[in-house]
Amino acid sequence: MTLKRDNYASYLDDWPDHYFEISPAAKKREVLLDRLEEFNDPGDRRRLELLDLRYDKKGYDLFLRGLVNLAIVRPNPGFLTRKSEAQLVQECIDDLHLREEPDEYMLAEYDDVCRFLIRLDFEDKRFTTGTLNIRKLDENALANKIAAQVDKITRVIPQAYGVSEYFTVIRPIMTRAYQDMLVNGPELWKNYLESHT
Repeated sequence: MTLKRDNYASYLDDWPDHYFEISPAAKKREVLLDRLEEFNDPGDRRRLELLDLRYDKKGYDLFLRGLVNLAIVRPNPGFLTRKSEAQLVQECIDDLHLREEPDEYMLAEYDDVCRFLIRLDFEDKRFTTGTLNIRKLDENALANKIAAQVDKITRVIPQAYGVSEYFTVIRPIMTRAYQDMLVNGPELWKNYLESHT
C-alpha cells in the first residue's frame, strides 16, 4: 500500500508526493525543517503546523486517536454512560480539529489518517477474525466490517450525538479512501449502503 523508503533523498523526489510515507513524526519534522531551511516554502510551513496539531510531544497521532475513539463509542449508550460518551465524541471532534474550516493541507492529513486506519483494520488480527477470535473473516465479511466502521465513525455516531455538521468534510474522504483501497471498493460500499441505510 505505501512504499518503503530508506533515505531522505528519495522522500524529496517529486516533493511532496511521498510526504505521507515518512514515518515516524520526528523524521517528518526533520525533513520539513530541512526543506524549510533550504526553500522556505509556505506549503511546508503549513505541513509543519499540521504536524504539531496531529501529533503530541510523544509522537502519538491525535487524529488517529479521534477516529479510533469514535469507533468505540456506542450509538445508544445507557443513561449512566451517555454523558461521558457524549463528552468523548466532543474530544474526538477536538482531536480531529473538525470545528475549523479545513484547507487543502488539512484535507490531505484527513485522507492520510483515514487510509492509515483502514490499513490497520486489514492488519489487525483482532479485527480480521470472527466470533471469539477463532476463525478468520472471509474477504467480503472483512470488507463489510470495515465499511460498517467507516459508516459508524462518519455517520452513525455523529447523528446519534447531534454533531453531523462536523463530519461533512471527513465522511467523503473516508468513504473515498475505503473505495480506493479495496478491490471492487465502490461496489462493496454501494452494497453496504443498500443493506444498511
